[in-house]
Amino acid sequence: NELPWGPSEKLKGVLVDAFGTINRYPDFYKQELSTGLADYAGAKPENIFIDDGSGTLLQDLVRLVVDDGDEVVFGSPSFAAYAIDVMLAGGVGVKVPLDESWTYDLEGVENAITDKTRMILLCNPNNPTGTFLTTPSIREFLSKIADKGILVVVDEAYRDFVTAEPFYESSKLVEEFDNVVLLRTFSKAFGMAGTRLGYVIAAPDVIDAFGAIRQIYSVNVLTQAAATAAVRARDAYAPVVAKIAAERERVLAELRGLAAEGLPVEVWPSTANFLLVRLPGATRVRERMRDEYSILVRDFSYAPGLAGCLRVT
Repeated sequence: NELPWGPSEKLKGVLVDAFGTINRYPDFYKQELSTGLADYAGAKPENIFIDDGSGTLLQDLVRLVVDDGDEVVFGSPSFAAYAIDVMLAGGVGVKVPLDESWTYDLEGVENAITDKTRMILLCNPNNPTGTFLTTPSIREFLSKIADKGILVVVDEAYRDFVTAEPFYESSKLVEEFDNVVLLRTFSKAFGMAGTRLGYVIAAPDVIDAFGAIRQIYSVNVLTQAAATAAVRARDAYAPVVAKIAAERERVLAELRGLAAEGLPVEVWPSTANFLLVRLPGATRVRERMRDEYSILVRDFSYAPGLAGCLRVT
């Protein structure tokens, strides 16, 4: 689940230049990168916090908010790390089944809230189903629970691949609600999974809380230089994202064509860089694709409700 193209030659040149500064400590405040990200995401620099990967940011956020016995509500099936992070923090994961279209059931999430609920996790687009909650639907949900004092984390790792609404649209939620956190990454659309860089967009109070627990120099010189160059050259990534989106639709159509011919294949629309496909003998198919064709897909047959499903990037 990585971008198949490596960094551009321009980015490599930036890294060569940055290598000459590794005898210096990196920018503690990451000001240049924060400014570039703010412009890219349609947010303010003071609403951005950057650290070593969105996974680390999520773990830190759960540890900040969740105490022993506290409840965290999230969808099922969804990103497996949610349940693990909550468990490690001593919390209780409350799983709400997705609806019949594999989309987060926001009414079900609302109904799952108790006086012990401290956090809600929304994976959007959802992994591994690729389904998407529009910003208006999330805004309506946030309005309904505004008085409950619950932090809502929207995990937007795959947001760059959404063509249904502008990339910056969800950033407006942070201006309207002080209890929402947008979690994003450089691993997918920017093709920088090896740098382990992520960021959040949130209200100043949340940003301050992150600042209180961060390592002094958590993001190194080379990573800051590469990420800054990437957001500045983001227009160069647009054709790559568009190509992936087009390929996603082509493969979806091809698989549906196979189903129309009578083959037992089921596939769902996606707004991410992958498709969820159900077919007989999924585990064996995954093994054959790996061993005979050197193609890696993800087997989700073990996940509740996803028997016979593969995630194809």
